[in-house]
Amino acid sequence: QDYAKADMLIVMGTSLSVAPMSKVVEFLPPNIPRILINRNIVKVPKASSSNNNGEDNGHLLFHACLLGNCDDVVKELERKMSDNEDTSKSTDINPNSSYGLVPENNKWTHNQPKETVLLFPGAIISNGTKASTSSATEERKIVVHCDECNKQIYDEVYCCRTCFDYDLCGACYPKAKLMHANGKHDFSMEKT
Repeated sequence: QDYAKADMLIVMGTSLSVAPMSKVVEFLPPNIPRILINRNIVKVPKASSSNNNGEDNGHLLFHACLLGNCDDVVKELERKMSDNEDTSKSTDINPNSSYGLVPENNKWTHNQPKETVLLFPGAIISNGTKASTSSATEERKIVVHCDECNKQIYDEVYCCRTCFDYDLCGACYPKAKLMHANGKHDFSMEKT
């Protein structure tokens, strides 16, 4: 029901490395704006059934990345929204504000377009503004658990193509697929 009502997705303070939350970004249609509020850019693993809308080199992109301490980002957004209620105030980026653009001299190594990123206090970017780049750009391993036996799945995952978060391990798949939704839902196989 909520799927049809979604008009924006805000991903906040996460590495997107644990299912089911790691799947939310790819679950919604590609025309739904995706905003990342996080200390660093995270890569969004693409599902084998995804199309090419909004993807770059196998990873879905966010429409905007607000990088920094989540509390600072939210406070600035709140301040900016209350400023916008007064139409006499400018909505341009203020050089004295607590956020800014990625510096032109920054060697940008992310797939995310540089012009879609705003930096806040605590941001981790590729030139080591706050910390080393290895923590900001490393590939994250997705953790998935079988909904039948509750064990972590380390190889092939059988994902229900209808339900948002119903995954099966190879051992449980043959029997559980027949019981799930009376055997009416299709599954796709993905590697973890």
